[in-house]
Amino acid sequence: LANMVSDPAGKFLFACGLGNSSTEAFSIDAKTGVLTPISSSTLPLQGFSGCTLSMDPTGKFLCIATSAGVSAFTLNPASGVLSSVAGSPFSDGSVLRESAIDPSDKFLYAISNNTTSNTISVFSINSSSGALAPVAASPFPMAINGPAYSVVVHPSGKFLYVSFPQSEEIAAWSINNSTGAITVVSGSPFPDRKSTR
Repeated sequence: LANMVSDPAGKFLFACGLGNSSTEAFSIDAKTGVLTPISSSTLPLQGFSGCTLSMDPTGKFLCIATSAGVSAFTLNPASGVLSSVAGSPFSDGSVLRESAIDPSDKFLYAISNNTTSNTISVFSINSSSGALAPVAASPFPMAINGPAYSVVVHPSGKFLYVSFPQSEEIAAWSINNSTGAITVVSGSPFPDRKSTR
């Protein structure tokens, strides 16, 4: 298993398996922490996945960025069973590797795994179905050399950060909370503390 995430209620644990390109789900015993597999939530993924999982703040949807787009699932809050969202995976044509959902549960941000150029894909989230749709101008270019590694949305939902380990930098964007569009923050990218440049 490559990566894991728990639902906000702490009842279930979800993981992504690199070897079989699938989701794995477990119920969590609140007293002992013992995990029990939920066999009906072992679902295949389309495309190659970096196996990083993102869950919306309400615990309704689970998303995994892959080379085929973003695979989206709905979560049954009682059983932990995952169901694929109709139309999944969702794509704007990018080869994706990791995603993050903003705290308002309106947008998903995913970084590309392209070798020729780095981009950020932005999708709006249908709050009822979990379906994703690329926002206008997605994917957005990242004018930074080297592979992007990790993406995170600030708890306020106002800023997006992406790390670039090869150049030892962190890039920052402001988020338009109405459209989901991103704008480079002045001075970005910022060197990490260890960088001597």
